[in-house]
Amino acid sequence: MADNSHTSILRRMTDPQADEVAQSPLTTSRAVRMAMTKAAHSALGLAVTVTAIEEGAQPLDAMLPDLPDDLMMVALHRQGVPVGLIGLDMQVRAAVVELQTIGRVGKFAPEFRVATSTDKQMSDRFMAALLQDLTESVAGTEFEGWLDGLTHQDMIVDIRAAALILDDMEYRTLRMNIDLGVEGRAGQVLLALPLNTAEPAPVTPAAEKLPWDPSFRMAVADAPCVLDVELHRFSISLAQAENLQVGQVLALPDCTVSSAQLVSTDGLVRLPAKLGQMGGKRAVRIEQAPTMGMSDLGALSTDQTAAAGGPMIPDLPNPMEHDAVDMALEEPDIEAAVDAPAIETAAFDESALEAGAFDPSAIETDADPMDLPEIDIAPMSLELPE
Repeated sequence: MADNSHTSILRRMTDPQADEVAQSPLTTSRAVRMAMTKAAHSALGLAVTVTAIEEGAQPLDAMLPDLPDDLMMVALHRQGVPVGLIGLDMQVRAAVVELQTIGRVGKFAPEFRVATSTDKQMSDRFMAALLQDLTESVAGTEFEGWLDGLTHQDMIVDIRAAALILDDMEYRTLRMNIDLGVEGRAGQVLLALPLNTAEPAPVTPAAEKLPWDPSFRMAVADAPCVLDVELHRFSISLAQAENLQVGQVLALPDCTVSSAQLVSTDGLVRLPAKLGQMGGKRAVRIEQAPTMGMSDLGALSTDQTAAAGGPMIPDLPNPMEHDAVDMALEEPDIEAAVDAPAIETAAFDESALEAGAFDPSAIETDADPMDLPEIDIAPMSLELPE
C-alpha cells in the first residue's frame, strides 16, 4: 500500500500539469521600463529606475512649445527622412558626461547650460542602445512597429528648426522620468514620433534623387509673388509735390505704350512690357529685352555702312592729286563800307552836368551784356578745279 502511494506521488510530480499557470501579459509600460533599464546599464553602466511614464498625442504646433527648455533634441530618421525626435534633459545629459569623465554621477545637480555638439556625441551610444532595446521590447504591444527602422542623426538647435524639418501631423509623445541612482538626481528622456504607423512612402533612390536647388525651387514655387506695372517714372521737386491737386494734369515726356515695365517690390526684377487691352480690360504683354551685343563688322564701304545703319561719310577728293588749288577769296567791298551811314550819337550836355541835373540812376543796368544781335555768317565756298 505504501509502495502504491509513493508511486502515485512520483507520477504526479513528473507528469506535465494539466492546467499550466498563465503567464502575465507584457504591457507597454513594463516593456518601456525594461528597455530603459537595459540601455542605461549596457551603454553607461548605470543602474536607473523608471519612476513614471507619460504618453500623449498632440499636433506638431502644440507639441513643440510644450517641450522643456533644457531639452537636447536629436532628429530621428527613418529611411533617410526625418520623422521625429529624441530628447534628453539637462540632468540626463550631465549624468552621461559625468559617467564618462569622472566615472560616477555627481551628488549636486548641474547648472543650466545650452546643449552642445559634445553633449550629443557623448550621448550617441546611450541613444542608440535605447532605440534598439525599445524596438525589441515593445514587440507584441501597442507600440509594435512605432519604433522600427529609426536612427538618430543631427542635433536640432531649437523648436523653430524642429518645426521646419518635421511634417505637420499628429505626434505620439513618450516621456520617461528616471531616477539616476543618486539622491536628488532625476531626469527625463522624451520620444516624439508620428502617431500614424502606416508604411512610409518609398524613398526615391539616390541616383534619381533631385538635387537640393530644384527641390527647394519646387517647395517655394507656390509662394506669392507681387509684380507692379510701372508705366513711367519721373522726378519732381518737393515744392511741386506739395502743390499737387486733384484734377491737375502732369506731362509724361517720352512715355509711350511700350514704356511699361513689370517691377518686383524690391526693384530687382524689371521686365519690359507693352501696354494694351484684352477682353475690354487693361493688359500688358511682356516684350523681348533689348540686346546690347556688339559684333565685328570689318571694313565696310560707304554703301555697306549706310545699309548697316551707320553714318554717311561723303567721299572727299584728295587735294594732293591736283597740281594747284585756287585759294583766292573774294575781296571785301571797301567802297560799300565807306558809304554806310554813320552812327548817330547824342551830344553831351555839359551844362546839365554842371547844374546837377544828371541822374546816374537813369542808366539802364538790367541789360544782359551777353544779349548780342545775331550775325548771319555766309558759309565759305571752296572751289576746286576739275
